[in-house]
Amino acid sequence: MAKICFIGENEATGFWRGLGTDVLNAVDEKTARNNIRLAVEQHYDLIYITKTFAVMLLDFIEKINLNSDSIITIVPGVELPSSELSLKKLRQLSIKAIGSPPPEE
Repeated sequence: MAKICFIGENEATGFWRGLGTDVLNAVDEKTARNNIRLAVEQHYDLIYITKTFAVMLLDFIEKINLNSDSIITIVPGVELPSSELSLKKLRQLSIKAIGSPPPEE
């Protein structure tokens, strides 16, 4: 089974925790970068990071994707107007996948 981690703002963590994913909160570019390093060091196979922080770290993310076994994937953040729709869609997919919604925080 793949080892999966989510990196993002606190407002988005409840969804990912509800899916059983490990979560590393980020509050700024520095903590997001440090959390990516930590996730790679802990050998996470798949690292999801919100667009909020990914846009600040695109070059860094590209280097990690090229030079490690970890794969970093960008997901919607909560600051964008369209993010509510994106998070709603992710919630619907999780209900389909696991049969129940992730808990609200």
